[in-house]
Amino acid sequence: MGIDIFLDATSDPQTLASRIQGATKGNLSLQLITNRGTRVWPDVLSETRCVDHWRCRFKAKSSRAGETVPPEVRRAEVLGLLACLDEAGLDVIKTENLFTFDGERRYSLGQGEG
Repeated sequence: MGIDIFLDATSDPQTLASRIQGATKGNLSLQLITNRGTRVWPDVLSETRCVDHWRCRFKAKSSRAGETVPPEVRRAEVLGLLACLDEAGLDVIKTENLFTFDGERRYSLGQGEG
């Protein structure tokens, strides 16, 4: 369904989101950023104290032709996304794939994610 990519970056959430969005292309788009379990993008709360460890959730932008279920993310799309982030100088420190099994979500939602 998507991927959580964890970054080590010294930045504020809006700047980090802009940097990620400017660097990425393809079918995966940034959905949210959390820091210490708190959603910090979109809808940034200025009072949130952030550290240099960010979780960035990416999901497919749209269904492919003929698909009626949410789009499945292909391995090549994930590798392309990682390459784009690396080329932009973003330090990827961990990844977690987001899976469904038998049509059921098998990953935790981020704060405020529906």
